[in-house]
Amino acid sequence: MQQAVDPKIPSELSAGKPETFVGKYPDRFTDRFIFPAMAASDDLAERNKAEQPFEMVFVQGDAKQGIKPFYLSKTEVRLEMFYPWAMGYGMGWSDVEVKRRAGFYPSQYLMWFQSAAWQYDKRRPALAMSRTAAEQYCKTLTQLTGRRYRLPTEAEWEHALTLGGGVPSDKESLLKIAHLATDQNFQVDSDKREFGHVPALVGTQSPDHLGLYDLLGNAAEWVTDTGNDRVVRGGHFELPAGDFNADWRAVEDIDVWKETYPNLPVPSGLYRDFPYTGIRLACDADQAPRPAPEPGPITP
Repeated sequence: MQQAVDPKIPSELSAGKPETFVGKYPDRFTDRFIFPAMAASDDLAERNKAEQPFEMVFVQGDAKQGIKPFYLSKTEVRLEMFYPWAMGYGMGWSDVEVKRRAGFYPSQYLMWFQSAAWQYDKRRPALAMSRTAAEQYCKTLTQLTGRRYRLPTEAEWEHALTLGGGVPSDKESLLKIAHLATDQNFQVDSDKREFGHVPALVGTQSPDHLGLYDLLGNAAEWVTDTGNDRVVRGGHFELPAGDFNADWRAVEDIDVWKETYPNLPVPSGLYRDFPYTGIRLACDADQAPRPAPEPGPITP
């Protein structure tokens, strides 16, 4: 069932053209999920955070490449959409279940990032999860919404990049759509402590031709169908613009990505030394809401 857009949704989620239909599919739709434990809380602030909307954008398929029509989320998954799930309290899991899922917790990098309150914002992308955690998150999202969500395949991701206009050839145009490492996003607080490059709020760069934000830069996005390798695409906020091109991909290397992690054995869901991994949701076109049928003639 199509769900109405809540006027309280942040502007970067509700902005854009009204829903229209491309053939039998809407060109975009808004879905939402509710963290059950937060929704049942006695705390009004918790209940207000329980419902999380997100927008999906239609991507035309390509029969020659064997790519069927599909949807991608307009932005990367926001921290407010991921953190309550990762920490367990938003789901109402038992203490035993929370401990079992400890490998899904965000990395220490994210804990540090949250502790720096002046730069923490729930609308920044969720970061530092493994592909296993990202896939488990999609499974939970599927259960909560009734729509099958997943990670995009690498072929789908590349196809969306091409349809969205590809990678601009000049640095100025690239930095309009991609949050990469520059002097402008190197953060220093009021005490002159250097915090390094930080991710941007989702949806604050310019969109591509499809209306997708941050497909390039910000978080490096997990993709599937990559053989034995686990791969992220799109670059990230610590990557210099001069080092980025359309073919950029990073392959999971546990020895490097977790080199300085202090605990042994290293939990599967934590990255300390490559804390840039994020999620962009995908779903097949047949998961989109259908338009209501036209009312038939009234017979006496």
